[in-house]
Amino acid sequence: MRRAVRVMTAVLLAAAVLQCSCAKRGPRKEARLLMGTTVEITVAGENPALAQAATAKAFREIERVEAVFSTYREDSEVSRINLRAGEQVLVSGETVALLKNGRIYGQLTGGCFDVTVRPLLVAWGFRDGEPHRPAQDDIDHALGLVGWDKVILTDEPPGVRLSEPGMGID
Repeated sequence: MRRAVRVMTAVLLAAAVLQCSCAKRGPRKEARLLMGTTVEITVAGENPALAQAATAKAFREIERVEAVFSTYREDSEVSRINLRAGEQVLVSGETVALLKNGRIYGQLTGGCFDVTVRPLLVAWGFRDGEPHRPAQDDIDHALGLVGWDKVILTDEPPGVRLSEPGMGID
């Protein structure tokens, strides 16, 4: 009987170890504040080292994109374009390509999608966290600074010029 108990204990222990080693691990989740919002990445997989590496690689790419396109970072290409509205600003080819797409979507939507919406966001207080209804004169002024067709792009060298001071990309 003792032998049977030992054998049964060994079998149960082996089964428990085998089950634990073969069980799938739950998804790996990580969140960071990027691009003005919370970005959460969930990676499912049996290899935690691969999941961690994939998560790190994805966050590095988001951080890279933020460094170029974020309106929340003063050193981004988009912020430099906004600060120098009315002037030619040298940028990466990636920024020119993105703004070309913005122009296409502006055309396709009859202006409903417009990367130059920033003056309206500022007028309505969405950029400073104090939303309010602006005076009609302020709305009209901001509308005069909006228009995807007012973005002048050059390929060589890659550059952007917002046609009027006060314009902005967002």
